[in-house]
Amino acid sequence: MIPRFLLTLLVLLPMLLGTAHAAPVNACADTRTALAARLPLVSENEAPFVRIQERVLEIGCANLPAFDDPAWFTGTLPVFIGSFLAQGGGWPAVASGCAAPLTGPLTCGELMVSEHIHADLLAALRVAGCGTGADWARMGGYIQAAAAEEGTLWAWGAAVLIPIRRLEVRLRCVRGDW
Repeated sequence: MIPRFLLTLLVLLPMLLGTAHAAPVNACADTRTALAARLPLVSENEAPFVRIQERVLEIGCANLPAFDDPAWFTGTLPVFIGSFLAQGGGWPAVASGCAAPLTGPLTCGELMVSEHIHADLLAALRVAGCGTGADWARMGGYIQAAAAEEGTLWAWGAAVLIPIRRLEVRLRCVRGDW
C-alpha cells in the first residue's frame, strides 16, 4: 500500500514542477496509477464515485487526440484528481458524511460530486484554463458514459444533475469569477 502523501506527491509533482502540460501521457499514467491505488482505501459508499473517476480518466486519456486542446485536459488532472487524492479542503467532512449512519452510496456520491465539482474542478480550471466548449462537452459525454457503467441511477445523475453543476463552474471560469 502506498502512503497517502506519496500518492499526493506523485500526482501534484508535475504541476509543481511546471511540467503538467509538457507530458500529457505521463499526466494520464501518473494520475491513473495514483487513483487506482486509492480505490482499495475507500469505503463501500465511496467506491462507486472512485470507479467512475477511474473510467472518466481512462476514457479521456484514451481519447487525447480528439481534444481541441489535449494540454487542457492533462493540465487539469494534477489538481482535479490530486485534490481528491490529497483529501484536503472539504474532503474530510465529505468522508465523515459518507461514513455516517444511514448514508448509502448515492448520498455519499452526491456529497463527493458536490465537493469534486465546486472545489476541485474550479481549482483545476484556475490552473489549466476553461477549455474549449467542444472539449467541455466532450468531457460531459465521457462522464455520462463512465457513470452509466456504474448503473442506471448513476447514469441519470451524470446526465441530469452533473451538467448543471459543471455549467455553474464553467461559467465562473469564463467570467473569471474565482
